[in-house]
Amino acid sequence: PDLIVIDGGRAQLKTASKVLVERGINDIPVIAYAKDENNSIYLPNRINPVILKKESEALKLLSLLRASAHNFANRHLKRRIKKVLEMKND
Repeated sequence: PDLIVIDGGRAQLKTASKVLVERGINDIPVIAYAKDENNSIYLPNRINPVILKKESEALKLLSLLRASAHNFANRHLKRRIKKVLEMKND
């Protein structure tokens, strides 16, 4: 990938960056996108987050990306729950 986007804030970015480096992946930029009042974007080695304007196309893209990732995760979670419940009934 050209960019890794983490759903979360500074702490999630720090953890994800550490894991990537441990695995020898240090050539792909990583950011964290926090769902807070400002939709803050955290970058490694930067104290203050980047705050995009509400009408920014980049912010719209990040929001769509997060929504899509959440929908994907929720669909697969429902399938796993269904499978576990089916196994219990067998």
